[in-house]
Amino acid sequence: MKAAFEKIQKDSEASFVCQESKVPSFDSPYHYHPELEIALVVASSGQRLVGDHVGRFGEGDFVLHGANLPHAYYNDSNFRGIAHSRIIQFREDCLGNSFFDVAEMSQIKALLQKAKRGLWFKGETRQEAMERLELIFMAEGPQKITHFIGLLDSLSCSTEYEYLASEYFSPGLNSHQAERINRVCEFIHSHFKETITQVETAAKINMSPPAFSRFFHRITGKTFTEFLNEVRIGYACHRLTHSEESVVQICYDSGYQNLSNFNRRFRELRQMTPSAYRKTFQGISSGVFR
Repeated sequence: MKAAFEKIQKDSEASFVCQESKVPSFDSPYHYHPELEIALVVASSGQRLVGDHVGRFGEGDFVLHGANLPHAYYNDSNFRGIAHSRIIQFREDCLGNSFFDVAEMSQIKALLQKAKRGLWFKGETRQEAMERLELIFMAEGPQKITHFIGLLDSLSCSTEYEYLASEYFSPGLNSHQAERINRVCEFIHSHFKETITQVETAAKINMSPPAFSRFFHRITGKTFTEFLNEVRIGYACHRLTHSEESVVQICYDSGYQNLSNFNRRFRELRQMTPSAYRKTFQGISSGVFR
């Protein structure tokens, strides 16, 4: 998962970029850019990485990424279909150097600051935001800007959101570190269903286990085991709510070798048993995963 710098190309006369993507699967690396990014997953499911956050995404997932906040979206290996997304990328000065500094825009200014950690929107806010995004993509001329400001205003007034990255997340990566952490996270994402160890993973980037342990914790804010468990339990949650497989089968498919360890890790991260989680969340129609 390379925290690669991405240069956003846009019409030199446009204030912000609108992109619609329909691809077999999301394949962008762990990347960052100086533009803020509004990202809607229209159709797809998988794993979302935002800063030091590891979570799930599904249809209707709506996130505001802050400037230079590393992020990546990976489809599940069994995903079949078209990965459809709509994205708006913009700089804070896209409407003028001081546009968001005036008193009338103070609430939107605060929203852009909070977005440094990534904001995941839900509930009625998410539904309204999806409708406003549709209007932006359809509009032309001044109406496009009007709908854009309306969207930011709607998000800024909402309390229906969660922060994604932790409060103290600060990647501060150089290119060499970025390349290394990218390779590590891609390896974990591709092999979490198997038995993988810190020693094996450290060898992938030619580091000793002790050096790797310090490096990984400094970049992600988590130990290797904590990160791996978050990936596995996130996948298990998806299977619990979107399949009729037994808890035992999901345990093994998620990379755990015994049910007791799976149950223990699940309770640590979700504060309930896998069976209770299934009863609570199975059948929720929003399609958005946590």
